[in-house]
Amino acid sequence: MSQFDFDKSHFLTSPETAVVKTSLERVVRFASELCGTACAAINIASEQRNIVKASIGMETADPDFVKAVCDYSLQRQRFIETTEIASTRNYPQPAILNNIKFYAGAIMRRTNGTPFGTLCIWDIAPHTLSDMQREGLKLCAQHASQHIELSRLLSQARNRNELLKQDDSADTSADYWTNFEALTPREKQVLYVILENTGDSSNKRIAQILDISPRTVELHRSRVFSKMQVRSAAELVSLSLKSDN
Repeated sequence: MSQFDFDKSHFLTSPETAVVKTSLERVVRFASELCGTACAAINIASEQRNIVKASIGMETADPDFVKAVCDYSLQRQRFIETTEIASTRNYPQPAILNNIKFYAGAIMRRTNGTPFGTLCIWDIAPHTLSDMQREGLKLCAQHASQHIELSRLLSQARNRNELLKQDDSADTSADYWTNFEALTPREKQVLYVILENTGDSSNKRIAQILDISPRTVELHRSRVFSKMQVRSAAELVSLSLKSDN
């Protein structure tokens, strides 16, 4: 199964990696606090390598332990909540997981639906999640997936020379918010939808979300790009990430 191609996307060395890592660290911290568990982690898998991108409560843990915990959901490709990590014929339980008394994991997927990682929480004490906590964990996984996809798309765009050079602007953050304030309310809506739907930010998709015509979206999109001084959605996403850093 093809999951996440790190080598082709240059994800591990892209300038956005530090920004995304900070966002992922916030996600695992929030997931841990939301669900009341001592530990949480985000793990990304590929055929070439498997990496824990962020974790909390496991600063001194064996990396193989965190990897094994995160892999448990990914192997089954669905949301898992259990008080006992059980063995199956296809997926035997790693011995290092024996002390876990509670576990829950949400799958992280690319925009095409392919699973590429997990956001998981666990504890050595029993827990029971409420419906709100379950949905919150799934939303956290979706949010983390979007940030990782942003980095991948931006890396691809850079390789096609679609991104602005680092020295094009002396104060990117200040320029971003100054230009943002010049947008009309509808233009701001279009901007937000572009940022939240990086996998499909076509005029048709934006029109469906905002319940307006694709032609109207095209006009607003053109004005957003002009006022924000960008040439593409990839550049707009890049500026947004840098402004939040």
